[in-house]
Amino acid sequence: MKKEILRKVIATAVTAILFFVLGKLSVATKIDSIYISWQYALQSAVAAMSGPVVAMISGLIGHFLIDVTYAGPEWGWILATVVFGGITGVLMKDIDYRKDSKKTVLIRYNIAHIVAHLLSWIVVAPVLDLLINPSSDMLVLFTQGVTAAAVNIVTTGVAGSLFLLTHIMMIQSKENA
Repeated sequence: MKKEILRKVIATAVTAILFFVLGKLSVATKIDSIYISWQYALQSAVAAMSGPVVAMISGLIGHFLIDVTYAGPEWGWILATVVFGGITGVLMKDIDYRKDSKKTVLIRYNIAHIVAHLLSWIVVAPVLDLLINPSSDMLVLFTQGVTAAAVNIVTTGVAGSLFLLTHIMMIQSKENA
């Protein structure tokens, strides 16, 4: 039990740091405040491997640190990152990486992260932003949300699937050795 708690604490800290670093390496899109970035691929793969709590806490810390070093915390978007990690982790919770086929795991993972991105960026982030700052332009917020969802679905689908595939292959090769 203590080993599992320690593993999750370390996974949370490492993921938060990597989330921050990957977020700082982002590339701007033509939509204000929306970037092509890889941190959600990492967060979702960690959610699939370590569960929703690790993904939620590491996303909270990592996104907060990115925002604080940029222009100040955007709490609607930070909390949407937390929701994203939670949804992905919950939808992947009962996967058995030792027994389930790579194809099954990857299909389930891609469905999970797509659902999580759509809910987090098209619903949670803009709605929270409007609640926090009612004078925000609703059209701009939902345009940002749709753009963020689309960009993140692609980057997570590619990089997150590769992270997860590597994880599956490592676990299954240990089982077969």
